Amino acid sequence: MWVGRADDYFGAEARHVVFDFLSGTASDDRKKDDLIRDAVFDALLLRTQKLKKIDDHADVHFAHAATSISRAGRAVDKWGSAESTDALRILTETAELVGRWFLGSGFGGVLAYPQYDQFLHLDQPLANAETIQEVTERWEAFRDESSSWNLINDVDL
Repeated sequence: MWVGRADDYFGAEARHVVFDFLSGTASDDRKKDDLIRDAVFDALLLRTQKLKKIDDHADVHFAHAATSISRAGRAVDKWGSAESTDALRILTETAELVGRWFLGSGFGGVLAYPQYDQFLHLDQPLANAETIQEVTERWEAFRDESSSWNLINDVDL
């Protein structure tokens, strides 16, 4: 059932709770000139600064990767699967918070929910049964890990 925004009392109340958190104001002390705390924006900025390694990695290995000499002394300490997953988690959580707080809707999950067996025909001719099993296990492990990223609490910013 669809309820128009003007009649959505529960949605409006939920938005008040979110803004109370963002402004640091108690619900019984709201004023029309309440503003979002600077600390919220500072925390969002801090989260995105954690992603600087993505820029460094791309700059060194893709944008300016002409020769090993051009990359000398510019390597990222470590960049692999764990760092990529951590960066995606930070992006997902941040998108969830920004969406929830400022757009009235969260980000949702990272992986689409397949309506069929996404690995059904991988053995013809692209992969053997062992590879399919490995890919399936990795998919399921990543699904399990990433499925809770959008459940970040506001206070965990």
